[in-house]
Amino acid sequence: MGSLTYTPTTTTVPLSDDFAFPDQYTWPKLQTQKTYSVTGALIVQTGQKQTGRSITLEGSEQHAWVTRANLATLRTLAATPGAVMTLVHRGVTYSVMFDHDAGAIDAAPVADFDTEEPNDFFVVTLRFFEV
Repeated sequence: MGSLTYTPTTTTVPLSDDFAFPDQYTWPKLQTQKTYSVTGALIVQTGQKQTGRSITLEGSEQHAWVTRANLATLRTLAATPGAVMTLVHRGVTYSVMFDHDAGAIDAAPVADFDTEEPNDFFVVTLRFFEV
């Protein structure tokens, strides 16, 4: 079982290791910049990125649901300016922030009920970037 922890408040939200991690292998570790000098010669600079990797965790209607209560906690964490959290997914630890430019959190109820209960389940997508 994975988790998301915000250390200053000791808030921890359990997250299933069944969340898909679709961008796990899409982040290029190297960055190349190509420019031309005033003489027309190509100047190439290559460096290794240190942080900034996108981490998207996607649930589905079949797995990796989050309760309404945990979704509320996730939304509170996402609304905390500058919050750096510890994400543990499939035994690997990441230092992350919510990626608000990419939408941070999407959520939809697994089933629509007349009343709202803390244990209602939601399919969620969580978007972070590594810091």
